[in-house]
Amino acid sequence: MSQVEWVPVASWECHQLRFGIGATRTRGLGASFRERSAGPLQLNTWIPEPAPPQRDPENEQRLRDFLGHFGPEVPAWAADAKLVDFEAQVTAMIDAKPEVISSIMGVYPPHLVKRMKEQKIRWFAVATTVAEAVAAEAAGADAIVAQGVEAGGHRGAFRAEDAKVDLVGLVALLPQIVDAVQIPVIATGGLCDARQTAAALLLGASAVQIGTGLLRCPEAGISTAWADALARSRPEDTVATRAFSGRLGRALKNAYVRAAEAPDAPAPAPYPVQRGLTTPMRTEAAKTHQLDHMMAWAGQSCGLSKAQPAEELVATLWTQVEEMLEPRAQILVQEFPENFGIFRTDVAPAKRPRFDELGGSLDSEDCGEDSNVPTAAVARSGTRNVFEALLHRPRGFCEAWIL
Repeated sequence: MSQVEWVPVASWECHQLRFGIGATRTRGLGASFRERSAGPLQLNTWIPEPAPPQRDPENEQRLRDFLGHFGPEVPAWAADAKLVDFEAQVTAMIDAKPEVISSIMGVYPPHLVKRMKEQKIRWFAVATTVAEAVAAEAAGADAIVAQGVEAGGHRGAFRAEDAKVDLVGLVALLPQIVDAVQIPVIATGGLCDARQTAAALLLGASAVQIGTGLLRCPEAGISTAWADALARSRPEDTVATRAFSGRLGRALKNAYVRAAEAPDAPAPAPYPVQRGLTTPMRTEAAKTHQLDHMMAWAGQSCGLSKAQPAEELVATLWTQVEEMLEPRAQILVQEFPENFGIFRTDVAPAKRPRFDELGGSLDSEDCGEDSNVPTAAVARSGTRNVFEALLHRPRGFCEAWIL
């Protein structure tokens, strides 16, 4: 049996919304995880916008009236949502000494990258374009997570205004990022089954990161209404929308999303204003399992996801990928001192990796009570309870974290 810790990413404090896991909470979660697991830990956060959001009180009032049709009445102060202190948050992440710190929507400033390197913490940077990948490598990233437009959840574009313009699919994006950088590239976006995983590895990825493909696993703990909708949905049943948070993210086309995307709907406010305004609706939908008002993130391959234990899903996926790539993939699994699994290309016979210890991944934004997705988990030795499966095909030499 696994233990799952739920991490709220929004809290009501003195009639003010705060988004993100603050410094004190981050330290506590890191310590709690280390007490219960020998597995690797990854911490993720957003890079904040360089300037505060432009407020529009009149449009915010229209949004409050509009959202009232889909959930509870929205108080005016919900629009005053604030973010946690970024510098303090990242400092706490570094102090927790995870094996990996990842980023989305930008790059960490040099002084924080320097501190990560001093602590031997690897930095995985999400990139949605070749230019972003090159910039992340130049900033000191140890690996690039190439996110195709097919991905569910928030789009990781460095600038909010570019997110809905630079819509590059993974098949075009992945090999060009691989050619443009010298560090490992992890593919993500629209990867749910062995065919897609094998294709990504053949396109040059050192690893693949699966998100939506694991949402129907019982370990994810999402609403049954959400899980069932994923199973019956096709690629065209998802849409990239700003309707939930103000930043572009791919979700199922439910009643709220369709209404919010209509020409006569009020324009979404910028992040985090929009996220604050939608919090009452999202919170109630999560409690009542009301899919039509839920922030139901979904990648375009959601219909290929399977409702089976994560251990079984990952083991089957790995076996199928090996079969598809043989004899090209001769993969030797070795043991890393920090309890990582390292996969290196060798002439040794293929050997399946053991996922004996679960690593945990904490995301300060996309997971938490409002989205009903666990953001950290700990499993006893012998389980294969995995949230993000990284299946590794090295280019030269590369570490792969089984998260």
